[in-house]
Amino acid sequence: MNYSKKLEFKNGHQQFYSKDNRNYERWYNYVGFNFPEIDLKIETLNADGTYTEMTRPQSYFNEAKLTSIALSVRFSLLDSSIRPDFAGQFLALDDLLVSMDMSNRDKVLDILLDEYASKYKIYLFTHEKSFFDFCIFKIEQRKKKKEWEIMEIHSGENKTDNPILIPSGLNYYDKAIKYFQAKDYTTSSLYLRKELEKLIIDRIPDEFSKTIDNQYHNLEHYWKLFIERYEKLNLPVTEAIKTNFKQSKLMILNPEAHHNLELPVYKLELERAFELVRNLHDNYPIPIMKVLFSKGMLMQFIHPSENYTFDLELLTDFSVNNLNAASFVSIPRCKVIKWQYNNIEFYDFSKLQPIEYSLENPIVQKLNQIIDRHINHIPLQISKAIFIENLNVNNSIWSFKEIIDKVGVTL
Repeated sequence: MNYSKKLEFKNGHQQFYSKDNRNYERWYNYVGFNFPEIDLKIETLNADGTYTEMTRPQSYFNEAKLTSIALSVRFSLLDSSIRPDFAGQFLALDDLLVSMDMSNRDKVLDILLDEYASKYKIYLFTHEKSFFDFCIFKIEQRKKKKEWEIMEIHSGENKTDNPILIPSGLNYYDKAIKYFQAKDYTTSSLYLRKELEKLIIDRIPDEFSKTIDNQYHNLEHYWKLFIERYEKLNLPVTEAIKTNFKQSKLMILNPEAHHNLELPVYKLELERAFELVRNLHDNYPIPIMKVLFSKGMLMQFIHPSENYTFDLELLTDFSVNNLNAASFVSIPRCKVIKWQYNNIEFYDFSKLQPIEYSLENPIVQKLNQIIDRHINHIPLQISKAIFIENLNVNNSIWSFKEIIDKVGVTL
């Protein structure tokens, strides 16, 4: 590698200019270079130990190798020993890595992200979706996504339209709209499904959003809970919306169906799915929920005349849900912690002896089921009124009955 003339750097420049028929002189900071010529030559080793210069190196190296050489030269010129750093410096790379295989792309990205991202504003462009996703993956590996503006650019509906910009920070619905405008209907439907799931889950109690094993249910399960909840709130889901959901789920919101759809039908069905989301959002607001007893609270029933106690923990919130003039109560699921009768823990009244009980496999029931069990299976003359009257909330100055009476809740 030979330099035909010295590489220079300077940041003080004199400028003469005219304005309003007057001449001015000023100095300003501007990063400028002369333009050195860097000569690279490729030689092959002959049998006699001499070298022969290759006159057409582009025929000797493939595009990936030439790109690697160009990048190595470019990166070497960024060294601070050659030219100092300055404010506002940036690097712009436009599809330079396309010709490389993924292993070499990985190495170049590591150099960019680890060596230069902290010093330069980097503009990295690519038309290859897989490489775009790979860049995001590498950025997320370093937990630096907030430091990047990630954006997709698509052509408009026709040549005269502005390009469609899709920033990474958009919500699911706005992304679905953008991809729909870009005619990427498959990706649009994926984000629309995410928006529909979020919209429905936001409108059902948190206790129903996951299974006992803390796994998410499917969309059909959430939809049934959604219908049930708004029936109780005196705002039933219309038959037209139910039909739209069924058709949209079959044609658009089912990922396995995407490859079977013809384009005109697919676009029409996707428009109907957008209409479904808008109708649910506009006509079925999130109910106002007042939590009376929070998940994790401990309670204890103390029999008023017998030596019997029963301890439980709330696994879900005990809440009142209001929408307009309608309301309903969400009864909590409870985990049985322990119970005792005459100082015998885990006493079984049917067997008249204690049983083995482990919190690794606890009894889990709704509060009203626990009350019914005491009424029907515990021979201590416990009524619903007695249970509610004598159910105490740990670390609370108010009893269970006092709190539900204040808000007018009945079990």
